[in-house]
Amino acid sequence: MMEKSLRIPLSGVVYQDDKWWISHCLELDIVGQGETPEEAIAQSLELCRLQLDAAMEDGDIESVIRPAPKEIWALFYRAKGETKTSLTEQFKGSVIQRAEFRELCSA
Repeated sequence: MMEKSLRIPLSGVVYQDDKWWISHCLELDIVGQGETPEEAIAQSLELCRLQLDAAMEDGDIESVIRPAPKEIWALFYRAKGETKTSLTEQFKGSVIQRAEFRELCSA
């Protein structure tokens, strides 16, 4: 049986690809997109929340923990742009504890 109090912190990187912003969650390898960094992150986090909540309901959280490829992790560590952190209020009732996305600025 899964622990009901399980809370998972997430991290990711957001970057621009042509006219779209792409956000990539590192721990779950889930990608979102939007016209702004905030839209892309919101989409990624909603997809993460849905995946995690369904996995918790099924008692199989391990099934959704799939790290992103090492190239995406490298982008996260190279990101020097603004850090966008969402805290617990947005994820009340969810397994997500908090989320930190770093913006990769193209130079």
